[in-house]
Amino acid sequence: MLIATMILILTLIYGQLSLHEDMPFNLAYTIPLRGILAVMVMACHIVPYFGVGYMFTDFGVMGAPSVSCFFFLSGYGLMVSLQNKGIVYFDNFFMKRLSKLLIPVLIITLIYWGILALVGDFSWHLIGKRLVAGYGTSPKSWFIFALLTCYVTFFVAFRWIKNIKYGLVLVWLFTLVLMLCTSVLHWSLWTLSLVSFPMGVSVAFVKKINSTFFCRTLITAAILCCLYGCYGCHIHSLPGWWFVASNAMPLAVYFAFRKIDISGVCSLSWLGNYSFEIYLLHGVVLYFAAEYIGNPWILLVTMVVIVLILAPIYSNWTKMLVSKISGLFV
Repeated sequence: MLIATMILILTLIYGQLSLHEDMPFNLAYTIPLRGILAVMVMACHIVPYFGVGYMFTDFGVMGAPSVSCFFFLSGYGLMVSLQNKGIVYFDNFFMKRLSKLLIPVLIITLIYWGILALVGDFSWHLIGKRLVAGYGTSPKSWFIFALLTCYVTFFVAFRWIKNIKYGLVLVWLFTLVLMLCTSVLHWSLWTLSLVSFPMGVSVAFVKKINSTFFCRTLITAAILCCLYGCYGCHIHSLPGWWFVASNAMPLAVYFAFRKIDISGVCSLSWLGNYSFEIYLLHGVVLYFAAEYIGNPWILLVTMVVIVLILAPIYSNWTKMLVSKISGLFV
């Protein structure tokens, strides 16, 4: 938390003090950023295998802020698309959006269940317990189902309401109700990150936010909240520090990467293009690899190599299936 936050804050300050023009925060530009976030999520999940220590405290809590950034980017992208295309954006919305999420998660779920059956660990009871606990159908897949829920709230809020401001209010209300429900259910991972989705929607709506006094206020608030999270993590446990830091991080990332151009970093662009596949695959690979590999360094290398090899294959396979299934409804 401390290392990542300090790097981010220095990047943010450097960017704001520079004379560089704001970068276009569109899908193509944010692909390398998605690559960074994918690496941060994998780091968070592998660190506990190295034991409790400074590395565990620092990188072991970076998963939630990184996932919150994905929620922010999703909300931001949906709102930008709606502003550019208008109400026609909702034509075949569920087919275009949900199929790209549901089909890949269905495939990884069947693979995960199939391997469980092969090794003799398959149990409907345990799968049901994971679903009831909000963990999803495969390791780390809760994020996909939470994102699907956000897509539904976005559609309901904006499909029939012409005034976008009223739609924003509805998105926030739906999200707060959803957070309350997940809190009651003890789905802590959902509760931690959901609020970043309407944040992304709201920031995209206020197009000139980066040149106003309000922008400076948000930057200051984001920095202070990230530091609050660092203090709560490393020095003294503070109330809600993880929630505060997790949802301040996307704002800090947004303002930092409006000024910093990493679009030319090919390795990050490659990772970003397959960030979704990396996210889905690494949970399953880590789950089974950890059963047979005790050395954390060998486990790390094994997970990274397998995931990076499979990600492009899995991406091409799922895209082909999505294309064929979508073609049936055209």
